[in-house]
Amino acid sequence: MARAGTTNSIAFVSEKSRERAIELVRAGKAVSFISLAMGLGRNSLGRMLTHIEENLIHADFSTLRSDDQIAVTWYKRFAEARAEEGMALEAKVATGGAEWKRDAWLLERRHAYAYGDQSKLELTGADGGPVSVSAAIVQLPARDLEAESGPSDDVSEEPGE
Repeated sequence: MARAGTTNSIAFVSEKSRERAIELVRAGKAVSFISLAMGLGRNSLGRMLTHIEENLIHADFSTLRSDDQIAVTWYKRFAEARAEEGMALEAKVATGGAEWKRDAWLLERRHAYAYGDQSKLELTGADGGPVSVSAAIVQLPARDLEAESGPSDDVSEEPGE
């Protein structure tokens, strides 16, 4: 049975806020805006979604506690709304409307798993091993420092003395 009864449950958010979130997703709003409308921080909503994905979505629905059943039902509607929003953006980009570049940018960021840049930069050392980092501290003798910094501004000595 999935872990239940944690504060990660979306069931602790009012039904009105959960419904508003679905509306905002369908309207194409960003997750950060949606989380604020729900009275949550972006990271809190992200943790709740991750909790549902990892612990609840594949569990036997009938064995879940009522708050987790609410969470799974809401999550499925949330995911469906995001998919619909993505398909709408994709259609706008495909038709090449006046704002197709904006829509393509939104599609790439909101649905990065499917439309984002999949290239990655990987930094490795020799033969694929770890990168070695080293630093050296060089201490110059005092006379070299004077030569590097130029003539002294000390006026205590008079010329010719």
